[in-house]
Amino acid sequence: MKYSKTVYVLKIVLPLIALGLLASLFLLARSQTDTPAALPFSASDLDARIREQRISGPIYNGTNTAGDDISLSAGKIIPQTTPDSPGQMTDLAITVATAAGTEFGVSAQLGEYDSTTTQVSLRGGVDLTTSAGYHLTSPSVTFDPRYSNLTAQGPVVGQGPNMTLRAGKLEISRPTGTESLQIRFTQGIKVVLNATQESAPHD
Repeated sequence: MKYSKTVYVLKIVLPLIALGLLASLFLLARSQTDTPAALPFSASDLDARIREQRISGPIYNGTNTAGDDISLSAGKIIPQTTPDSPGQMTDLAITVATAAGTEFGVSAQLGEYDSTTTQVSLRGGVDLTTSAGYHLTSPSVTFDPRYSNLTAQGPVVGQGPNMTLRAGKLEISRPTGTESLQIRFTQGIKVVLNATQESAPHD
C-alpha cells in the first residue's frame, strides 16, 4: 500500500518539478535575451564570448556606463588566466560613438585587457581617428571602456583640422556634467598650421 501511494505521489510531483525547471530555463533564457550587452565586460563574460567566438576573430558590441556605443574586435584573443597575466589581443580595433555625436576609433597590432582594472592597453603602432578631424599615431594608448576615457602617451603625432601637430600626451575624456567627449593635448605641444586658400573677394 505504501509502495502504491509513493508511486502515485511521484507520478504527480515529478512532472510538476519538470515543468518548474522548464519554466525557469525559459525565463532565464528570456532575461538573457532581453538584457542588452553592456560594457565594461567582466573577465568571465569576456572569456565566455571568447569561447563562443572560438578565440579567432571575436567581436563585441555594447553600451558602457556613460551610455556610449562601443565596438571591439580583434584578430585573436588569449583570455586572462590570472590577475598577473592580462588577456592578450592582436589586430585590435575599438570604436566609440556617443549620443552627442562624438566618435573616435583606435586600432593597434597588439593589445591587453586587465580585468582587475578594466583597462585595455594598445601598443605596436597605435592609430587614432576622431570625428573632429584628427588622425594621429602614438606608441601606446590606454582605454577605459567604462567611460570611454583614453590616454595616449607621446610622442603623439599626426594631422588635425588644418594643422600638423605633435604632443607629449593626448587625453580624451568627458568633463563632469557634460555629455561630449573632449580632446586635450599636453606636454610640449607643437602645431604647424596648414596654408589655406585665400577667400574670394566679395562683391
